[in-house]
Amino acid sequence: MEMTTHEHRKTVIAGMSGGVDSSVAALLLKEQGYVVKGVALKLWAYRSENPCCSTEDLDDAAKTARQIGIEFEILDMQRQFKEIVVDYYGRELSCGRTPNPCVVCNDRLKFGLLLDYALQNKYDYVATGHYVRVRVDGQGYHLERALDPNKDQSYFLFMLDQQRLARALFPLGGLEKGTVRELARKAEFVTCSKRDSQELCFLPEGGLGEFVKWYGPL
Repeated sequence: MEMTTHEHRKTVIAGMSGGVDSSVAALLLKEQGYVVKGVALKLWAYRSENPCCSTEDLDDAAKTARQIGIEFEILDMQRQFKEIVVDYYGRELSCGRTPNPCVVCNDRLKFGLLLDYALQNKYDYVATGHYVRVRVDGQGYHLERALDPNKDQSYFLFMLDQQRLARALFPLGGLEKGTVRELARKAEFVTCSKRDSQELCFLPEGGLGEFVKWYGPL
């Protein structure tokens, strides 16, 4: 990345999943004056019906980035996702424990490997569409609940330390979900009517049973 023409402006990698939240987050950052690059992580391609990282999602992320007028890239992290998140999930189940793969994904991929990528390429921040807020005072950075109590995702980011919170931006933390959808509609994003994902992104339509059949003995 060439920094000389933007030395006076903060730069940010915006994680874009092809959903409405990350689309609006990238838009808000651009409107706030950041130099934004959208990055979609290709994480999982177990089967075509899997809800994560479908071709449609990646295409929607690319289309939205073009509408916003920002650079866009897809990073293939399928191997890392399998080793860090999916295998962790299988191991914890085999031990009779309840895994939380979303916490691990945020900790080690989105604010781990993606943050490493951002810093290596001289970006200042990583931003996501999580509904969470960060407060800064003389004691440091404090992770706080989102304004919208029905969408708060602070629990899924509790492992972020001071160094990573200092590099994290969450543009949606002070907004309600309805407002986010309205912003997407006004921007005419293809993602404006997409439903929210409620399940683990890598589980197939058959759920846990189908996953176990594919993964093997736990």
